[in-house]
Amino acid sequence: MKTKISEKILRRIWKKQTFVNLPLVTSDGKNIRVVSAGRSNPNGGPDFLNAKIYIGSTLYVGDVEIHINVSDWNLHQHNNDPKYDKVILHVVYSPVKESSQHRTVTKSNRNVPILYLEPFLDESIIEKAYEEIYKEPVTEFISLKCRNKDIADVSLKEWLKKLSIERLEYKIRRMDERLKELIRYEKLKEPIIKYDGDTYEIKIEDIPSFEVEYDVKDFSDIKYWEQIFYEYLFESLGYTKNQLPFLKLSRIVTLNTLRKLELPPKESERISLIESVLFVYSGLVPEAGRIKEKETQTYVESINKNFELANPAIPSPGIKLVEWQFFRLRPENFPTLRLSGAATLTYKILYEGLFKNLLKLFMDNAVDSSEKIQELIKIFRVYSNHYWRTHYRFDKKSDREIKVLIGKEKITEIVINVVIPILLLYARIFRKRELRENVIHTYEKIKINKSNFLIKKMDEELIQKRLKIDNAILYQGLIQLYKFYCLEDKCDECAIYKN
Repeated sequence: MKTKISEKILRRIWKKQTFVNLPLVTSDGKNIRVVSAGRSNPNGGPDFLNAKIYIGSTLYVGDVEIHINVSDWNLHQHNNDPKYDKVILHVVYSPVKESSQHRTVTKSNRNVPILYLEPFLDESIIEKAYEEIYKEPVTEFISLKCRNKDIADVSLKEWLKKLSIERLEYKIRRMDERLKELIRYEKLKEPIIKYDGDTYEIKIEDIPSFEVEYDVKDFSDIKYWEQIFYEYLFESLGYTKNQLPFLKLSRIVTLNTLRKLELPPKESERISLIESVLFVYSGLVPEAGRIKEKETQTYVESINKNFELANPAIPSPGIKLVEWQFFRLRPENFPTLRLSGAATLTYKILYEGLFKNLLKLFMDNAVDSSEKIQELIKIFRVYSNHYWRTHYRFDKKSDREIKVLIGKEKITEIVINVVIPILLLYARIFRKRELRENVIHTYEKIKINKSNFLIKKMDEELIQKRLKIDNAILYQGLIQLYKFYCLEDKCDECAIYKN
């Protein structure tokens, strides 16, 4: 199934200038060479300003406008707007269903060359753009067209619930594709696609039916489920800025690799050894000659000693230090602390059957949703008990004691982004209706005690205190509404605007 395209995605792709089948060619056969894609325009007028583009042998300097269809130029009245007189290239997704009579003409009666992008894109490029937008924090807010619109509270709540499930389906789809990728590699020994990001907008009606080339038996090995659970658990621990290196690390140091290690008998020693392997391949461990503090020196020596004892058979290079972000992160979100906590959870997956225990918990009808949520907090909470109790990164002592490496707020995110979608995928594949109902019911009961810039602005302009945004369903629904409807001007597809 192809990822749904939007102008926002095309603008991101144009800005990044990532294409296949180069060189780019205009609709009338002239080669295009982009010297500068232009400056993004957040205000009215063309999408990119002051671009520099060779069309044929001539260098043009001017603006670029992006559309899905070439007919959108006239539909949006750009042909009568002098702000678009400096457009030098009309970038359009696809010529499909376009009339040959459609041209791009400015108010000054100048023909603008057209570039149809579809032949120069593949699915990975489009998905990468969705990945970036999906995870992009909202720092500026555009005022809503339906600001202060009168809508029944019940209708508003139902629409947000639908959008929340829409957002949840995206997460299920990612896990489904990764699961099949692992199985395909095992069955056919095909190379696994390198991770480059795979986030995109997904609607419930767009979810594909179960693929016939896979038999349910193919999914029965619990090791596949544990691996994708491990991967997306790591990604969730990465906070916004470190999701990619955490995910990459989980695909370098796989559970299968860790299963092959000769681990000591004590639980604490096993966790310490797993932590050491993860830290070495993370690239975060400093060189001995650069360490200033004695405690850090001792800890790094123990990491290196553990790693030598483990001697993991991993041919792949690890993560580079420059890939990690510490800037503008609260210390509790530093990758060093998260990675130490990840080692404990990895141990629980490998030796305590964490994924199986989650299945049992959600299949147990004797435990209600509120009790399930409390149990999840107990399962995923990780306390600090050694070096990271007094440090927030290598050679940097904390000014306060760090008692918890993975606390309630992060656990809530893990449950929403990892536990709920993977259990729903499991229920979908194995047709466990009771499991699905229990998971959804628990999802509806998850409370959110924090707010952010986006939620506050949406509350001010749309909700206006009519609904209390204190649960995961409404919280996730508002994010989906703003990022994939409001910002995309999809008012005609929004139940609120049409109401």
